[in-house]
Amino acid sequence: MVVLLCSTDDAVRKKWTAALGNGYRIESAGSYTQSLQALRALPVDLLLVHRSMVDDAQLRELCGFRPGLKVFVLSDRPDDRDGVVCLRAGCVGYANTYASSPRLRTAVELVLSGLAWVGKSLMQHLLENVALPPAAAERQGAANQAIKDLTPREKEIAQLIAEGLANSGIAARLGISERTVKAHLGAIYSKTGVGNRLALALRVNGGG
Repeated sequence: MVVLLCSTDDAVRKKWTAALGNGYRIESAGSYTQSLQALRALPVDLLLVHRSMVDDAQLRELCGFRPGLKVFVLSDRPDDRDGVVCLRAGCVGYANTYASSPRLRTAVELVLSGLAWVGKSLMQHLLENVALPPAAAERQGAANQAIKDLTPREKEIAQLIAEGLANSGIAARLGISERTVKAHLGAIYSKTGVGNRLALALRVNGGG
């Protein structure tokens, strides 16, 4: 997997490089122009983009650069409204620039696996402000039934996901291993037809 680190701040790029360790092929870009050049020259799978480096239009361009390219934004001062802007642009994740190394590694692993990554505050903001589209209303009955058909433990985990807990938090709350939580999540995704934590949270809360 090729991960491109995009930031004008050398220290930030070094921090991200150290956090990701030897698990990925790491490339760096110190400007927006360099980011585009790297994307044209390399088979990049994931961009880690420093929010201070790009404006909204540039972010949309990066997100639409190539099908399958994943863009993860990291902000010095994460803000829920800005997070929504980034997600609408097509980003797969939004987090703090200075997240701990284990948290950043986990986030990168998740988005590369096809899931989305947002913090608890942003998830709550999305849950509280999302409006149910007319087309989705027709599917809501089936969605509600899918939630009802979950086992008691699966319902419990789905509800904790909707509250914004990470797998580690769910494991601690329920007294089970993170591996068991992941196994339950796989079954939940299959039964409900959703592919990530945010979509599941919206469904649990009646928004998708």
